[in-house]
Amino acid sequence: MHAHPMVLITIVCQERLIPSLVELLRRRGATGYTITNVQGLSFGKDESQQQRFMLQVVVPHEEADHILDDIIQRDYHSDSFVLWTTEVEVLRRGRFVR
Repeated sequence: MHAHPMVLITIVCQERLIPSLVELLRRRGATGYTITNVQGLSFGKDESQQQRFMLQVVVPHEEADHILDDIIQRDYHSDSFVLWTTEVEVLRRGRFVR
C-alpha cells in the first residue's frame, strides 16, 4: 500500500459563506468537497447552539497554499468562520488532482 500526502482543509462557517467558498475551491481545482450541517457553541459568546456548516476538502499541498491565500485575501475571518488544516494520506491521489 502506498499512501500519498495531502492536506485536509476544514472550514466551519455560516451558510451564506458556502457559495463563495465552493466557487473558490472549484476555481482552484478541487475535484470534490463535503458539506455537513453542524451545531455548536459559537466562540463561547452565547449559551445557545448556532447552526453552521462544515466544508471539508482534500487537496495537494501546493493547492492548499493557494486556497488558504485566497481565503485570507477575502477576509472571511470577520464573520463567524473557523478554519484548520490536517495532514492526511490518501490511497488514490488521482481522485484529488485534476
